[in-house]
Amino acid sequence: MNFIAINLIISFLIFLLIIGIGLFIQVKLSRSKNKYLGLIMPILSFFLSVLLILIVINGTVSIESNADYLGLSFTFLVSNIPTIILVGIYLSIRNRSKNPF
Repeated sequence: MNFIAINLIISFLIFLLIIGIGLFIQVKLSRSKNKYLGLIMPILSFFLSVLLILIVINGTVSIESNADYLGLSFTFLVSNIPTIILVGIYLSIRNRSKNPF
């Protein structure tokens, strides 16, 4: 194997490890007795998506057409996919702890 392929595989494994650690932390926080601890990561993810939109807006000179708004809306929706997943984990675990059956 060449160096680029090995580097790509290692990068992908590190990415999966980071995702796994994030999901593990979300599950642990959602299972805690304090119901607000499980909302830390979804709120953090939402703020990071807002920060991404602000960076994109700052990089453009002006927003003049509907296509620019459509692109910003799409970017906002795609960047909030992790937020939706984390909220889903939170709600699933909190509902399971209320209803064990």
